[in-house]
Amino acid sequence: MKKFAAIVFCGLFFIALAGCEKSGTGTSEETNVGANEETDAQQAGTAAAKNYDPCVLVTQAEAETVLGGPVTIKTHQTVPPSNNPLGQKICFYDGDTKGYVQLSINEQALFATQNGETVEQLYNDSKAGLGDAVVVTGVGDESFYSPTATGAGLYTLVKDKGVMFMTSVFIPGAALSTRIDNDKQLVTTAISRL
Repeated sequence: MKKFAAIVFCGLFFIALAGCEKSGTGTSEETNVGANEETDAQQAGTAAAKNYDPCVLVTQAEAETVLGGPVTIKTHQTVPPSNNPLGQKICFYDGDTKGYVQLSINEQALFATQNGETVEQLYNDSKAGLGDAVVVTGVGDESFYSPTATGAGLYTLVKDKGVMFMTSVFIPGAALSTRIDNDKQLVTTAISRL
């Protein structure tokens, strides 16, 4: 199950990126993917969950600041899609040629798994599955950065809130230390809003 959870998480990350094509009007309209497709387990969990909005935890203005230019919202999920048993919601800001900012959040209360998997297990499975984790200190209860193309970003566990974040700030040509610092700044902001 551990490998499956890590594969699902990474797969959902790439599905989100694939849905972020540069099409549309370039406005900041909300795209609430899967909002009307909740499972019974998700609906039951939603009452106990805070149901955090990832685009409120890291705002468009904050994404513009870190990228150094305008961004548009390409993906804004406030309810996990029905095919996502791990309770993942995504906010993806596209900065065109300047890069992108993504924040995904997995909430324990929105997990629809049958076997009692936790966000802590998902965090550990992701860390083991990516294999090249760089431990990052000073943010959340535990945090690591993965430079791997299949899951590049900062993974942060916040145990008392029952959430795991994955932030990814991509700026073409940025050094690894800059990428980690940018991700750490954004997830610290998101955690402060929980």
